[in-house]
Amino acid sequence: MTQERQNVNKIENLDPTTTSYKKKQEDLARFEADFNEIYETTGVKDVNEIIQKFTSQEETTRSLEDIKKDYADRIEFNKKEYGLLKGELDKLKYTGSET
Repeated sequence: MTQERQNVNKIENLDPTTTSYKKKQEDLARFEADFNEIYETTGVKDVNEIIQKFTSQEETTRSLEDIKKDYADRIEFNKKEYGLLKGELDKLKYTGSET
């Protein structure tokens, strides 16, 4: 790209009447609105803190999902154990009543 074309591009980017400039202004306004929405949701203005909040939420979610799976496994084990013990109890009841 020639120096002259680069200069024209710079001028177009600064000229408020060009489509490129308007598009950049719209993008900037959208980014600001998105950031404000994130701020209102998280209560944090610092980008690094926002990232940390989302990261810690992901870690918390993973941890809770792991705990949920562990408890589901324990419930399944206890149901099977209950069934076995109930079967043994019924067996003892019937065996005991025959004597």
